[in-house]
Order: sequence, then structure tokens, then C-alpha cells
Amino acid sequence: MSTAAKGITELHNNDLQFVVTRIPKDIRSLLKDANVCIGGGFIRETIAGQKANDVDLFGSSVETLKLAAKLLNEKREGRLIETDNALTLVTANRMPVQFITRWLFAEPREVIASFDFTVCQAVVWFDQATEKWKSAIGEDFYRDLAARRLSYTHPQRNEDAGGSLLRVRKFLARGYSIQALSLAGVVARLASAVEWDKVRGNETQATLVMTGLLREVDPLLVVDGIDVVDEHEFDLSPQTFEQALTFCDYLANSDLVPKDFKGKPANCLIAIQWGAELGLKPLQAVQNIAVINGRAALWGDAVLALVRSSPVCEFVEEWDEHDTAYCKVKRKGEKEALVTFSMDDAKKAGLIGKQGPWSQYPKRMRQMRARAFALRDMFTDVLKGMAIAEEIMDVPAASAEVHRTTATVVASEPAIYPADEFAKNLANWRAVIESGRKSAEGLIAMVEAKAKARMTEEQRRQLRKFEPITVAEEVAAPEANAADPVTTATTATEAADPIDWDAEGDRA
Repeated sequence: MSTAAKGITELHNNDLQFVVTRIPKDIRSLLKDANVCIGGGFIRETIAGQKANDVDLFGSSVETLKLAAKLLNEKREGRLIETDNALTLVTANRMPVQFITRWLFAEPREVIASFDFTVCQAVVWFDQATEKWKSAIGEDFYRDLAARRLSYTHPQRNEDAGGSLLRVRKFLARGYSIQALSLAGVVARLASAVEWDKVRGNETQATLVMTGLLREVDPLLVVDGIDVVDEHEFDLSPQTFEQALTFCDYLANSDLVPKDFKGKPANCLIAIQWGAELGLKPLQAVQNIAVINGRAALWGDAVLALVRSSPVCEFVEEWDEHDTAYCKVKRKGEKEALVTFSMDDAKKAGLIGKQGPWSQYPKRMRQMRARAFALRDMFTDVLKGMAIAEEIMDVPAASAEVHRTTATVVASEPAIYPADEFAKNLANWRAVIESGRKSAEGLIAMVEAKAKARMTEEQRRQLRKFEPITVAEEVAAPEANAADPVTTATTATEAADPIDWDAEGDRA
């Protein structure tokens, strides 16, 4: 599959820099080292100021793409799913990454001709010869993106006939429009796969055949960043703030929600947001988040489910012997941790003889205590600091307030991080920062949280100097470009954006 240079231009220089800075660091490093390029939806959504759904990477051979997927998975420790079309890397709380194996390209510019709509015709790569970031776009990319218009390109590629039509459906839901000529081209692509001599002009039969062709499209095939959703999928998860408010009104008026949320749409809204940050669907959040002593808390079974579903968890084992509950956990790359909670511990905590579950189900309650301590200590990032319901419900409301106030005062005067420990770990931290696995700020925050100690300004300065070279220095000098409405909007967004987009993670 190839294309001539005619009809291909480049991203404006500031747009190229804008896109590259928003590529997650580990993927940016992969683009430099693995001879792959990024194209389609991520670039379009980033320039348009929208949230990207995923990242699509292209290469010259299946072996190259499989190696790149393996390298990225070693860093992310996610799950690789292989289909006839792509290798998809799925990691908790990260955008999925697809290594497209169905179409291969000798060089990045060839990718442009493979996209079915002009607003998808964009590719970015790192040129090894010049050590500069480069780009290629179709000549109508900016025009149609500014107008949010779908122009069909009649791509010459081996594709499921219904793929483009399903993508039209998704684009229209996002506010794009399509003119009659392009729509006819998309429909003609689908119709070309129908064996008309067999349907013999029967409209009903032709409809059934076309429906079958649409359903042949692989739901994991996301070449241009638009995920294909089967028409039978049904999900009430709100997509906008207005939808969330309406949804919460319905929940609050339902008899199927816990009493903490009955008649309280505001509580429903906060619970749903908490759930979204933890990775829970709205109804899961409402069922598994409780309000105890004025504080949101997770029930123990949901805590266990979240931790076990996380790619950083190797195992969680629980058992009970001689009136003592045991919880042994292991996080990838770290040593096993064993936490116990005995009836002696319960007695010291004043829990023995209390009315309620400690009198009725002491074995279950000490299991929940051991679990809470173990999982909160080892998987703080997974639980996002959420309290455990079975633990906090044993703390009287007044005591809980005193405890939180005292903790705030103590935390305001942290110890200084030991100089000898800093010197011992400096080489390893440097490797982590230079590889892009963590930003300097991210590593500082993590170390200070774990050590419960504050680094000095000099220690922080030493870590910050290990940050990789900025993208601005790697972007090739541009040719003069006329003012463009999309570019202008991008520049304004970049100038006003208070977030450090260069930090690790999928912020695009």
C-alpha cells in the first residue's frame, strides 16, 4: 500500500509540538526506539481539544509491532489482546494502545492513504536520521477538522465492508456532519460486499445481508481512534454533567439504592465521581460506597475486587487460625506482606462485646480488619486513599473527627528525607526518570508519600535535572504557515492549560 507525495503536507509546527507533548511518556519513548508511528484519532482529538480514547500505532512488519507491544507491556504490566487486526494493550486507568497489524507500511507517510476520512489523515513519528519529530497530514485535514466534516477518501485497503459506516455513526454522535457524496461512498463500500445475484432485488434479504456485514466488524478494530460499539450494548453511564444530574435524580428516587442515597441526588453524584476515579461503574459505585461518619468509604468486598483486578496485584490470600485473621498480599516488584488481626487486637481496640457484627460475626470482622490494613498499605494507588467501611464504622463520629484533625496537624511537619537513603537510591531513581517511567515530580511525590518524609529543595533539584530533553528542542523548524483556525485554537488552549501535560500518564 503506497501513496504519492501529492496531497500530503505537514502539521503546523506548534501543533506538532502540542501533539507530541501530549503523547504519554512511555509511548513517546517507544516511538523513538521501536520504529513505529502514531496516527489517526489521537492526533485529531488532541488538535481539536477533545479527549482521545486510545492510541493507535503503525509499523512496517508484524514482528516490529509485536516487539513494540512487548516492550510497552513490560513497563505497564497490562493485558495484551491479539486479534486478526491488532494487538491491544489494556491497562487499568490508562488509555488502551493498539498496535495495528492488519495494515503494514514501509514508511510513515504511507499511513495517510489508508484512512477512510480526511479528519483521520494524520501521522507523527520520530525520525532517527535527523533526531527530530516529523508529521504528515492529508491536504484537507485542517479544513475538514475545523468544519467537523466527514469527507470519505475511498481508501484502497483490505477492510471489513461495514467499518466505515459504523465509524460514521460514532462521528455523528460527536457532532460531525457528512455530505451526501461522502455518505453515498460509505454506503457503496458496504453495498459492494453484497452478492446481489443472490438477493435478487429483495430489499428485506439485502438488509439482512448488510446487517451481517456490519456485525462482522471486529469491535476491537479502532484504526482512527473511534471505538466500534455493538448496537446491543446498553450503558446508562452519563457522558456529560447534565446527564449525570438527571441520572442522579433517577437514582435518588429509586427504591433500589442504599439509604445513604435515597432522596439525595448530590450524594449519588459524589459517589459516582468517586467510583469513576476508582474504576467502578455508576451503579457499582452506589452499591459499594457507604457514607459513614460523614466520610465516603468502600465496603471490603469491593476493595478486594478492585485490588485483584489491578495489574499490579499478584495475589491476595486470606485465612483464619486460632482466633487470628491473616491477609497475605504481594504487589508486583515488591516483597510479600503479611498482616494479622487477632481477638487480642480487637480487645485492645475496644471492639469486643460491642453490639452488632463484632458480637455476631467476630471471625468475619477480624478478616475485614486484616484485609483493610493489608490492602490500604500495599495498594494505596489503587484505592486512591478511600477508607474501608468495616474499619471506619467502628470509629465513633467524634473520634473520627479528632483523628482526622490530629492527623492533619502531624502531617504538616514531616521529617526530612535522610541524605544517606537519598544517595543510595539516586542512581535507580535517575534510571526511572530518564526512561520516562516516572516524571521527576511524580517520583518525588511517590517517595515522600511512602517515606512520610519531605525532600529538601537540593534533593528535588537533583532529581529534576534528570528529566529528558524537552519536545520543543526536538521538533524540526517549520516552514512558514498561514494562520489557521484550528492552530490558533490549539495555541490558545496550550497557553491557558495549567496542567503539566508532560507528566507520566494518559492525560491527552
